[in-house]
Amino acid sequence: MTLHTIQPAARLTGAVNVPGDRAISQRFALLASLAEGPSKITNYGSSAEAAAFLDRLEALGVNIGREGGVVTIQGLGLDGIPRSEFGALVGSLACGGADESAKTRALFDALFTEGPTVFQEPAMLRDHTEIAMRAFGADVRSLRRMITVEGRPNLEGREVVVPNDLALTAAFLVAGLVVPGSNLVIQNVGLNPTRATLLDFLLSAGARIRVARIESVNGEMIGDLEVRHTPVVRCGPIDGATAAELSEELPVLAVLGALSEGGFAVRRAPGLQSELLADGLARLEVTPDGIRVPGRQSFRGAALDSHGDWRLGMAFAVAALRADGPSTLAGADTVEQVFPGFWSVLERLAA
Repeated sequence: MTLHTIQPAARLTGAVNVPGDRAISQRFALLASLAEGPSKITNYGSSAEAAAFLDRLEALGVNIGREGGVVTIQGLGLDGIPRSEFGALVGSLACGGADESAKTRALFDALFTEGPTVFQEPAMLRDHTEIAMRAFGADVRSLRRMITVEGRPNLEGREVVVPNDLALTAAFLVAGLVVPGSNLVIQNVGLNPTRATLLDFLLSAGARIRVARIESVNGEMIGDLEVRHTPVVRCGPIDGATAAELSEELPVLAVLGALSEGGFAVRRAPGLQSELLADGLARLEVTPDGIRVPGRQSFRGAALDSHGDWRLGMAFAVAALRADGPSTLAGADTVEQVFPGFWSVLERLAA
């Protein structure tokens, strides 16, 4: 287990590029494997999870080249991967929850069905799967949460670009807000409207965040975010569906809540309260269905533990930047598994 020391920061300045989005990387790779001809995926995610997905495709006979963040794939065609193996591949795709997982499976199954398949979303879900399918030539239409996929498409190899993972920007967004004097630019971030919950929450709290650039690439919105220290942040409550959408960001938002004016409350957040309380970094109050985080807290240097959870590791890293002395984090390598080089980037910004 790796132990890392985190020093308090006077300010954070500079530009940040987080790794490519894991969910989009995997979908591009799977569709490239089903396409005819070669594909090139730029900025493929560098997490262990994204790499393991390529390993699984290679084990099924897909020819894959890897050079830095660029992945090349020679497609096998729509029927090139055995259907007996395909379901497990789709089941391993990164998804935002059970409803999104069911939707992803249904849309991929539709590719192998003659004629149109219609899927009705129970609510507005992330649309990375249909965007990726369109990028490789599939006929996918969406109208008021009703998605129609024409089966047996002629998928063609493409050159595509993966946006940077919005979930991995959360630590830098919060750090930029809470460390005095900070001014960060987080570059090439995926700004898909169906993933807007994090930014909507932060902006509603008064965060000084600005979209400095935005463009559409392969159907996905990509842009740069500027974040500046915000002395007064007022977080609203997080409940129900919002908590589910922010499952990866909740730990670092708990840190923001502890430093905000009025704190905030989180409902339906199983596991979060016990892990944060166990390390005693911040004062939290357990409620029947979640936690309440009192505001205007101060942090002390502490011996922390990620508990094998990269979300907690990043949250503790941000909190330690505002502590009164050095902190240590056990299990720091967990963070590197999703964001290789995270600690060196954080130290560069604080230098």
